Amino acid sequence: SATQTFCNSGTVANLTATGTTIQWYAASTGGTALSTGTALTNGTIYYASQTVSSCESTTRLAVTATINAPAAPTGSTSQTFCNNGTVASLTAMGTAIQWYAASTGGTPLSSTAALTTGTTYYASQTVSGCESAARLAVTATINAPAAPTGTSAQTFCNSGTVASLTATGTSIEWYSTNTGGSVLSTSTSLTNGTTYYASQTVSGCESAARLAVTATINAPAAPTGSASQTFCNSGTVANLTAAGTAIQWYATSTGGTALSTNLALTSGTTYYASQTVSGCESATRLAVTATINTPAAPTGSSVQTFCSGANVAQLVALGTNLQWYSANAGGSPLSTSAVLTNGTTYYASQTLSGCESAVRFPVVAIVNTTPAPTGSATQAFCNGGTVSNLTAAGTAIQWYAASTGGTALSTSTSLANGTTYYAEQTLNNCPSVARLAVTAQVQPQPSATILVQGPTDYCANQTISTNFALSGLQPASSTVAWRRNGTVLSGATGTSYLATQIGYYDAVLESLPGCATTVPGDSLAVQTPPILTPITGQSWAVQGVTQQYQVLGSTGGTLQWTATGGVIASGQGTTTANVAWLANGTLEVTSTNGACVETQTLNVVLSGVGLEEPTDRKGAVLYPNPTLRFAQITPWSAGTTVRVYATDGRLLSVPCADGILDFDGFAAGLYQVVVWDSAADQAQHLRVQVQR
Repeated sequence: SATQTFCNSGTVANLTATGTTIQWYAASTGGTALSTGTALTNGTIYYASQTVSSCESTTRLAVTATINAPAAPTGSTSQTFCNNGTVASLTAMGTAIQWYAASTGGTPLSSTAALTTGTTYYASQTVSGCESAARLAVTATINAPAAPTGTSAQTFCNSGTVASLTATGTSIEWYSTNTGGSVLSTSTSLTNGTTYYASQTVSGCESAARLAVTATINAPAAPTGSASQTFCNSGTVANLTAAGTAIQWYATSTGGTALSTNLALTSGTTYYASQTVSGCESATRLAVTATINTPAAPTGSSVQTFCSGANVAQLVALGTNLQWYSANAGGSPLSTSAVLTNGTTYYASQTLSGCESAVRFPVVAIVNTTPAPTGSATQAFCNGGTVSNLTAAGTAIQWYAASTGGTALSTSTSLANGTTYYAEQTLNNCPSVARLAVTAQVQPQPSATILVQGPTDYCANQTISTNFALSGLQPASSTVAWRRNGTVLSGATGTSYLATQIGYYDAVLESLPGCATTVPGDSLAVQTPPILTPITGQSWAVQGVTQQYQVLGSTGGTLQWTATGGVIASGQGTTTANVAWLANGTLEVTSTNGACVETQTLNVVLSGVGLEEPTDRKGAVLYPNPTLRFAQITPWSAGTTVRVYATDGRLLSVPCADGILDFDGFAAGLYQVVVWDSAADQAQHLRVQVQR
């Protein structure tokens, strides 16, 4: 290029030309090549040669150097900003302005970089592609006023406007948001519970921070209550009622002066109540219309006649919600159950629309008294009775369950023993106040059963002693008379009797005179002793062999055979018994006839096949062994079990009762017996020889 431009400065090294081994000169011919560090001069022509194959060109390229050096931009060296600012907020006059943190060098600042108060910032400009080396120095000042001060919660009565809000500061303005937004008009109405925000302006800068103030509009509602209030005979403002705080009454719905509490009320007039809450009086008021109700006295007959026992409830007057008094003014209402007194004056008031009349109606009471009927105070009845069976002397008798009050009993009502019934008579339509008390004695037919405590059969020459006792005696107060064979026994009146003679015994019970029951009993008898001859049969026996025994004569009894040392094989209860003997023992036969018992015995000694029970054994043993049929295991207990095996190991089913094995029907031979004692937790193996 014939013209080359450089910003602010340059050297020969910055010149450019296309060729080989370029050298620059100050002249178009001759001269010495310029050093590459030689500074360029604005408007000067420089000449470039090239060297090819060691030969430098004789002609040179002429290049004019232009040095472009823009001046620094211009502007205010001190710039002020409100609350904050960025590099973009700085101003300078020039082209393509850039800001730096230093007067030379450095990197251009971002336009969004926040400004710091008191800091100097430097502006360059770029003209024709060249940034000025000189820069404009600008010192930034950030003016940030504090928010105004004041109460954060402000209360107003009934209403308020923005002008009512208060804050301490300069040029106060109010907003509806804590940042941004438009200034509120001072006439804007305040809303309860809404927060408003105040700024102040100092030295032309409005504070970014704002004072938050929450407005409370204390607008008490009108008090509540009945819009129509009635008073009896008279009333004052103090009698008016309304629910609220610090109630005040007025003659108008708005404005005016509060009424005195002792001001008399006028019927049909409307009064207005306000309330004051947290220092604010309600703008609206409760309207209450007062009604003064003045009822007249009731009317009726001034003389009234009653029967003895009449009470205030029976007085009669024409009126509403009557109440009776003992005086014509003041006092307390009489109880409706208060008994009237003959010749006394009673006074009636009436209540209309909740108001009792101040004037009362007088009534003189005339009370007639009827005496109680007469009669027996105790009346007895057997096997029941009804009210119709009761007797009393009087007129129009009626019976009751209580001495006063209640409902007359039906004549068919059953009488209850020990209960008192009350008779009332009526004369001249007046029932007697007092009643005749009659206690009814009513008893049912007595009943019981007789328990026989002892034998009813005795043997000849035995002492007779059997007790007869009553069970379930009803009623318990009944009298008792014991009898033998229908004859009453002297002094036998208790609930039991010990009999010592034979005969039939029973008892006669009586609850009331004429109410008697005979309770059946039982007979005592004497039995004849049975006749039993001695036992016939051998007094010796072979062990395990059945032996027969007899009694040749037995009359009047039941037979029972018992063998000690043996087993009754058959014939029990007959005159002939078969016994299998296991050891020496005794045979006994008993004949029983009621209370009479006859016994015969026979001692039996063993001989022949078998062994005596050993006396020096240890553990369980079997005897007799060998045996023809029976073999006994000793010792024996309930926890012992037995198994019998053949010689080939087969388990056999051998009957065993209380330790006595029965080998009846088994072949002769040797058998293995295993005895298990669960208490000792051990088994014993024995052998027994069965013979035939």
